[in-house]
Amino acid sequence: MGKKSLEGKSASPGIAIGDAIWVDKDQDEIKRIEVSDTEAELGRLEMALAKSRKFMTVMSELGDSGVTQEAVEILKAQQLILEDESFLDSIKELIRQDRVNAEFAVYSNCERLKECFRKLENEYISERASDIEDVSNRLIEALSQGQKHPYRRLEGRIAIAHELTPSQVLSLKDEKVCGLVSIKGSVNSHASILARTMGIPALVGVKIEISDAQDGTNLVLDGNRGVLEINPTSEELRSVYVELREEKDRLERLHRQIGLETVTKKGQKIKLMANIGSLDDIDSVLANDAEGVGLFRSEFLFLGRQTAPSEEEQFEVYRNILTKLPQKDIVIRTVDIGTDKDVSFLDLKNEENPALGYRGIRLCLKEKELFKCQLRALFRAAVFGNLRILYPMISSINELDKIEIIVKEVISELEDIKQNYLVPKQGIMIETPSAALISDELASRVDFFSIGTNDLTQYTLAYDRQSAELEEQYEPRSKAVLRLIEETVRNAHEAEIKVSICGEMAADIELTHMFINMGVDELSVAPLMVLKLREYIRGM
Repeated sequence: MGKKSLEGKSASPGIAIGDAIWVDKDQDEIKRIEVSDTEAELGRLEMALAKSRKFMTVMSELGDSGVTQEAVEILKAQQLILEDESFLDSIKELIRQDRVNAEFAVYSNCERLKECFRKLENEYISERASDIEDVSNRLIEALSQGQKHPYRRLEGRIAIAHELTPSQVLSLKDEKVCGLVSIKGSVNSHASILARTMGIPALVGVKIEISDAQDGTNLVLDGNRGVLEINPTSEELRSVYVELREEKDRLERLHRQIGLETVTKKGQKIKLMANIGSLDDIDSVLANDAEGVGLFRSEFLFLGRQTAPSEEEQFEVYRNILTKLPQKDIVIRTVDIGTDKDVSFLDLKNEENPALGYRGIRLCLKEKELFKCQLRALFRAAVFGNLRILYPMISSINELDKIEIIVKEVISELEDIKQNYLVPKQGIMIETPSAALISDELASRVDFFSIGTNDLTQYTLAYDRQSAELEEQYEPRSKAVLRLIEETVRNAHEAEIKVSICGEMAADIELTHMFINMGVDELSVAPLMVLKLREYIRGM
């Protein structure tokens, strides 16, 4: 596999450097294969060792160009393992004596060492065990022609998939991947939005084959320019690290915005909030000095599970958010399941056009117990902070009537068990054209509006936001969409309620001036966009 450059679409900005790891192939165990030519097998091992040593040497030498000192020390420690004669002799001995393939020899040796370390109960030795596992992991990937193995580690690697779902992105974030590459997918999909929220560099629409980049192949993912470099040269890596150092300088400049007011030179203030999907994102909210949470996507508590989260489980999550961000407004959207955010425990039927089907508030009003369970947890958590509840996919007054009845039932249930609770302010998402067109009537029934520009654009222009084929026709800055936003803001202010924008358009600096002139009260964006927007607004 030689050097190669592939183009894609930037789903999330940033640069990632790491080994390839395919995440949607069938996993195979490391099989024991009897070999007749042990010398050839030893030659394969030497080639894998040479490749691993070269990569680690280049990476550790670039420590002054953006790699953390901690990472450099880890690499140097792993370099020593690759030079350790006893470590290598054990692998070679297995190949010679047992006449087994190199992959199985590396795997067996690693398992033997891990078992020895487990018995020692020493923190330092445990850390060395982790290094040995990582080195073995790298060697197996170099040897195994892209086949996965049971103890692979994803941390620090670039995950490649045919198409990513939101639940997969959440899982990969927990595994600490450094980048995402998808063969299919749209930059407007929920998976892409989630990658941007989490600050994970990502590309979609990359025409990559397993033969281009097997597991363990060195990659550079450039989410700023939409390019994936396969097997970059040492000189190219150095250039990338210079760029990373410049990015670090830019972030240090932006961090000087921390603690400052978000106000134009003429004194017009606007509130900058953050969109998040889990408790893990709170650190990013604090680090980027967001003035609150403008959208907590509660549906991510429901994804990737066999059963719905209990009331107590939800209550603890909501309470934690409120207590970790005291004095800040926290807007939690009720579960918005549907389209590409599927859950197994509801056994939802496949729909020909799920974006227009059983999703958002429509699902909640049918799955009444699921909805009431979440509302009970939210009302109980509201005691601990400044909570606001947001209902998604509203399209009629009739839906507000039904919500009001259910809210009264929830209050009665909490009263019956003498449970401490508070009814927080309640708002609605304006993300259907019908809601925007009757926003004057809706404004008299709720405490605030939040405009979801992603779906509002989709429904106004009749373009499927999930479709990669329609991305060029997808116009979030269309006059039709902007007129609906302007009408919604005007109707909200006439009813004396506040309005925020929480969709992707909120982070579009080319539209910021227009939104402020319209009188939008809040912009809610991915945490990493907060300081960039503040710098721009303060310069207006």
